[in-house]
Amino acid sequence: MTSQNPRESGHSFEPHSRFRVDEREVIHETLEGESVLVHLGTGAYFSLLGAATVIWASVVEGRSAEEIVGAVQAAYDGDPDQVARETMALLGSMVEHRLATPCANGTATATPPARRNTPKVPYLSPKLEAFEDMQDLLLLDPIHETDDHGWPKKAT
Repeated sequence: MTSQNPRESGHSFEPHSRFRVDEREVIHETLEGESVLVHLGTGAYFSLLGAATVIWASVVEGRSAEEIVGAVQAAYDGDPDQVARETMALLGSMVEHRLATPCANGTATATPPARRNTPKVPYLSPKLEAFEDMQDLLLLDPIHETDDHGWPKKAT
C-alpha cells in the first residue's frame, strides 16, 4: 500500500487517525454509486462521486486514513500514488467541510471490513461537490429546534 504523509500535504490529521461522523450534524445516503450528505448545522449538502463513495463508507466505518487509502486501492485499478494522493485530499476536504472528524490516536472504533474477492474496477477520481443553494431552507427546518430526543419534541 502506498501512502502519503498528510502532514506533508497540508492535512490536519495523521495516517493512523481514525475518522468519525457526527450523526447529529451529518445525514447521508448512498444510492446507485452516489452518496448525498447534508450538514444540518450549515445547511450545505454534498454529492460524492467516483471513489469518494468508497472513501465515505470507510469514514462511516471509523477507519484510519491509512485503512481508507488501502480500501480504495483494493477496490480500484489505478496508480497507487494517485489513489493515495487523491484519497488524502478528499479526506482533507471532508474535514474542512465538517463532514468527518479525525480522532487522535485512533480513538474511533472500526469493525474490520469483510474481505471481498471482487474484481477491481477502473479508478474514478473521488469528487466532492458542495451545494449551498438550499441552505436557507434547510436551516429553517424545524428539526433544528429539537433536543437529543429528536423530533417532534421541541427543545427546552
